[in-house]
Amino acid sequence: MNHESALLKRFLLWSTRQGWRLFRNSVGVGFVGRELRSYPSSTRSGAAVIYEIAGRRIRFGLCEGSSDLIGWRSVRVTAEMIGSQIAQFCACELKTENVTTTKEQINFLAQVRKAGGFSTVVREKGGAFEFDKGGSPVEVGE
Repeated sequence: MNHESALLKRFLLWSTRQGWRLFRNSVGVGFVGRELRSYPSSTRSGAAVIYEIAGRRIRFGLCEGSSDLIGWRSVRVTAEMIGSQIAQFCACELKTENVTTTKEQINFLAQVRKAGGFSTVVREKGGAFEFDKGGSPVEVGE
């Protein structure tokens, strides 16, 4: 398991204990189509190389730059809605050491904040999760 996958699993466990509901948001492009014929591979694994015809591209995930984890957290509101709970949209971008966010990711996080959601870049340092935008470190075991 690579470092980012391990970070993702640890953060999902932590966020679930906090009452958040986050889901993996894989973003990318794939292809679908009708298989015309298969050619045996010359590799040792014997995997087939498939030639496709009438294929088409399919994009998956929310949009380019959308966060690794999306979902909601419960927030108790005040004033006229005293006692009510709402689901606040959350977007968490997980980054390992020395990996930077793209301009598309920064824009997505900013748009979520602008609309009233919670968004952050999460890094793990010394056994604690650190959040951007002034969020204080949170112990992994909490």
